[in-house]
Amino acid sequence: MSTQTQPTELRGARLALFAVLALAAALRIAGALRKSLVLDEFHTWFHATRPSLQAFFETLEFDNHPPLGFALVAAARVVFGASELALRTPALLFGLVELALLFVLARRLCGPRVALAATALLALSSLHVDFSSQARMYALHSLAASTTLVALLRLLEAPPSRTAQVALALSLATAFHTHYFGGQYVIVYALALGLASALDPSLRPKLARLLAPVGVAALLCAPWALTGFAEQLGHALPPGGDRHSPVELAEAFVHLFFLNVRLGGDGWREAFIAGGGALLLIAARGAWRLLRDPAQRGAGVMYVAGAFGAPLFAWLLALALPRAGFNWHYVLPSALPMALLAAAGARGLLRYLFGGALALAALLTGLNLATPGTEDFRGAVARALELHRPGDALISVEWQPALFPQGQPYDYYAPRLVDAPPQRLPLEHFTLPDPRVLDSAQRVIVVRKSLPPGQHLAQLLEARFVRVQQESFGFDLDVSVWERR
Repeated sequence: MSTQTQPTELRGARLALFAVLALAAALRIAGALRKSLVLDEFHTWFHATRPSLQAFFETLEFDNHPPLGFALVAAARVVFGASELALRTPALLFGLVELALLFVLARRLCGPRVALAATALLALSSLHVDFSSQARMYALHSLAASTTLVALLRLLEAPPSRTAQVALALSLATAFHTHYFGGQYVIVYALALGLASALDPSLRPKLARLLAPVGVAALLCAPWALTGFAEQLGHALPPGGDRHSPVELAEAFVHLFFLNVRLGGDGWREAFIAGGGALLLIAARGAWRLLRDPAQRGAGVMYVAGAFGAPLFAWLLALALPRAGFNWHYVLPSALPMALLAAAGARGLLRYLFGGALALAALLTGLNLATPGTEDFRGAVARALELHRPGDALISVEWQPALFPQGQPYDYYAPRLVDAPPQRLPLEHFTLPDPRVLDSAQRVIVVRKSLPPGQHLAQLLEARFVRVQQESFGFDLDVSVWERR
């Protein structure tokens, strides 16, 4: 594959890249503005609003995530404010940087046309759009893993690069402090390096270049590893994802570019799944082309490891160690190498199949942006306030780890929607500490997220009231009205 380009072609590619990045930014800003914060983002909000640095680290010990993602959202809150867009600004920036990184990586490997195709595919990925417009750590998790991949590839080239060594040290440290799933990508890339050096003995002497950055990263990671991480290992908080069936592994691959396929209804849903499958086949063709070329074989092994190997390894590890967890947003870093392989494999008639899949990805991203989101807490709280009458009781309850306080969505949105909103009833352990507070209420308005049936709160309500109304606002999120019997 030739990467030689004429200056005019390169200038045109840069203009096209600017257009793609502008479109990507517009899509992500639209998502950040339109969609309500979801429950996981309120977990970020909790950590980002701790009253002191000491409280920040003390509460993190009871969580199962490292501190960096939360600290960056806390900083964004100080600089930009507490709006949804402000809290999501770090993720927006990290997502755009990753897109630019993909273009640079793909251009050096395959030329500007393939690089633009790959960047456009990742820019239109509904998974990438969603998680680079959320106040969570996944966009940085993906950028850190992608930077690790780029730095490793650069260090296998000649001459050695000091910049790549610094980038590798920082990306490894960032990965550990952002999401522990980043460690699985490090393991997979280390195994891929071993395979690449076995296939190409000329790479073996260059592996020594990795020793210094890995050593520096280990030193940077040691303080948190010996304190907060050690404490987190000691408790039994389960992972956020436990999708362990083979079907869910297949879904994870499709979701790299097609998230929330249900939005298309029965007809388009199958088309979106087919589009995801087509991209996997095209990416496999691109991987085969790289692996057949002796000059690109080492890089090809690394891309295949990131695109196909990391999700498979993570899924198998979760089967053996359930606490490791598995969910499709954990493997978001696989979208970048998969996009590169798919663009590299889109030759001949496969270009038309790639173009069709790209159009389907754009359509699904549009559908995702047209909805209020998977958990519309903003809409749910607005509806609860609309239904509330003087004398009604109001409850906001969310099924989540006990670390996080109840009612955060209501406390965040209610003052932003109305002046002097009604006070919600305080909860402890997902129920009312003093049920007598319901004695004077003729009705109870409940904003409920994922509360399992049979909970004590449900028993209290059912003993005194009858549910007369219920409206859904996303996955397991509803607003209900209870009238006294």
